[in-house]
Amino acid sequence: MNNVARTSGLADTEHKQNSDRTLSLARRRKLPVFFIVDREANPIMARLDLSQAEAGSEEATYDDRARAAALRIIAEITQTGADGGVALLSSTLVLRLAALGGSAGPAYAVFLEHLEPRNILADAASRYGLSAREIDVLSLIFQGLTSSQIALQLFIAPTTVHAHVKNIARKTHSSKRTAILATILGLR
Repeated sequence: MNNVARTSGLADTEHKQNSDRTLSLARRRKLPVFFIVDREANPIMARLDLSQAEAGSEEATYDDRARAAALRIIAEITQTGADGGVALLSSTLVLRLAALGGSAGPAYAVFLEHLEPRNILADAASRYGLSAREIDVLSLIFQGLTSSQIALQLFIAPTTVHAHVKNIARKTHSSKRTAILATILGLR
């Protein structure tokens, strides 16, 4: 019995060391933070947090900004029947949301992921043949601005903004803004 306890203790220690190494590796790679949320975007499952803030980096946390983005996507899912959506929270942090099935009522999986640094807009321009003005509009879409806000910022009419968004959607083979973002970010 004593030998079993000692062996078990060694196995537990070894298991903990392996778990610590795995978690450390996951943190260095900035793996996603995962939540399950209800229709009001309130977390209903403890988060699996494999991400930790590093010096000079943004921590992936489910804060008010992330919750507001999740609420917008949930509203879009409810209205359109889509399976999910995406929102850019900053230049290095993206929120992906997917509807989950189940008998307990509507629930959604939320992933907060770090983006690798790259020039997303330059990549989009070359990959999809976007004009300079379409890149201007796309940049403001990434910031979460509405068509009216984009029009004010670029000194153009809202109908011109809609025309640019329509052209971007056509060129990226997307049907709406969230699909455009997902395509540009390589999430779709």
